[in-house]
Amino acid sequence: KTDSVREAIGLMNKTSVSQIPVLENGEVVGSLTDNKLLARIIENPDLKDAHVADVMEDSMKFVALDSTLDVLSSMVEKEKAVLVRDANNHVHIITKHDILEAFTN
Repeated sequence: KTDSVREAIGLMNKTSVSQIPVLENGEVVGSLTDNKLLARIIENPDLKDAHVADVMEDSMKFVALDSTLDVLSSMVEKEKAVLVRDANNHVHIITKHDILEAFTN
């Protein structure tokens, strides 16, 4: 949350993701998506040096670990991405890409 937008963009580029959760003290408090971030930076290029907290969106929704592909597909269609917490309490992002991959395996 206190990282710079520039650092967040670097992470998104390095890991080839279009959205990331924003954490504070290990808890998810918001999110960043490439589309909205790009629009905001085009409007105000100085935002790249702002804190993530200044530009973050609402948090992605959490789903149950045992959610079916049908449920996940429906939620991701509306939300773009959802979060799931595994048995070790780690948070993972599920995107359309992940669901398509699951359908083909």
